[in-house]
Amino acid sequence: LPPVTKISLFSLLTLSSFTLYLKIHILNNAQHQQSDQNEIKSVNDIFIPFFELIPSSVIKNPWVLVLSTFVESTFLGGLINALNIMISFKYFERIWGGKELLKFNLIISFFTNLFTSLIVISLTLLISNSSDDSNNILNKNYGGVFTLLLSYLVSFKQLIPEHNLVFFKGLIFVRIKHLPFVVLNLLIIVSIINKSYYPGLNSIFSFFFSWFYLRFHQSIILDPLLPTNNTGNTQSFGVRKIKGDASDTFAFIHFFPIVLQPILSPILNLIYQLSIRLGLISQFTDDLIQQSNDLALKRINGQSSLSNSVFSTNNNNANHKNTSKSSEAQEIAERRRQVALKLMQERFN
Repeated sequence: LPPVTKISLFSLLTLSSFTLYLKIHILNNAQHQQSDQNEIKSVNDIFIPFFELIPSSVIKNPWVLVLSTFVESTFLGGLINALNIMISFKYFERIWGGKELLKFNLIISFFTNLFTSLIVISLTLLISNSSDDSNNILNKNYGGVFTLLLSYLVSFKQLIPEHNLVFFKGLIFVRIKHLPFVVLNLLIIVSIINKSYYPGLNSIFSFFFSWFYLRFHQSIILDPLLPTNNTGNTQSFGVRKIKGDASDTFAFIHFFPIVLQPILSPILNLIYQLSIRLGLISQFTDDLIQQSNDLALKRINGQSSLSNSVFSTNNNNANHKNTSKSSEAQEIAERRRQVALKLMQERFN
């Protein structure tokens, strides 16, 4: 594992184990008291504000806005978080570098957890009917794996949108570019069913802030073979950096199903123009859009790809496996050509 990925995994295991130890210790002390009024029945009823994201204690423990991302108190949460680190962190550290990966994690964790806490506090004060309800909501843990899970699905959509996740020996295919919207809606449904802000609220902010950072702020080293027209008719070559990803395929509208895009497009365009006027973002130049589209085309054509073997299940029949890979490769290549042609037509128009 790369250095930052290794440190992140170690932090997850260490912090989660120590937090669980503290909870077990508190639970044992509570059970020894044998009080009829004791409401602590399991470790799930115990929260550690020093490590976990408890909205009512964030002001006293501001470090949890980052630290709580790597603290899990359940086996399932720890497993998902560990898999996310070993797959996503490892992949993006090799592409972005350790410094950029660390920066991305810190920014997304901080703003996701900050806004989650603020919204939970605000909604609780506005909606809650009693002080007991308020205490129950404000003293729960809202940190953990879902702080960063959606952000990496958004990142995968940016780099390898046309790749498939293959499950059950090819019986189920899921296009990566569809994953963020699908997973986000599933987590929102889980929150509605459980009547809880978690994990839906965290996922919404993780989804938005990761897209916002990648779209407008992340510095990208431009391929020296890609020309720029910012000097008139002459083409300048060399290693340069561009800020953000202005490509058409990474626009916010393309995270939504095609049937919703005509409805949402005017609304999102209005928000975009208002954000520019308010100085929240800078308007993309034609040169930046062209460079980003050129870079997106290179990604679509497979020059920045993730091996399908990372996500694919093993197949015992080698011949069948080779045939499936061959047909899948042809299908992906055809999709890439169609997307590339569509992008070129849009730019020419």
